[in-house]
Amino acid sequence: MGDLSYLKVILSDTQQLLASGDMKGARARITDLESAWDQAEEKLRPIDPEGWTSIDKSLDRALKQVRTGSPDLAACTEALITLSTKIDSKNTH
Repeated sequence: MGDLSYLKVILSDTQQLLASGDMKGARARITDLESAWDQAEEKLRPIDPEGWTSIDKSLDRALKQVRTGSPDLAACTEALITLSTKIDSKNTH
């Protein structure tokens, strides 16, 4: 799918904010991740529709976990790790 490292930077920031307990910051940063992903959709989806769908579903799960009213840190972390793994599997350097 090309270079997805920009997504990994935002994802790492989100994980660090979560780890520090800054839920407001984590929610804002994962919204940045969602926006970056949405902006790249038109270009990425035709390249690898299956890979795009896989990452998109993992992103939706992570968004749901981080944005929930009473987030579970372990569930948020797990969802972000899964998303990171999906991005790594489709990232071409």
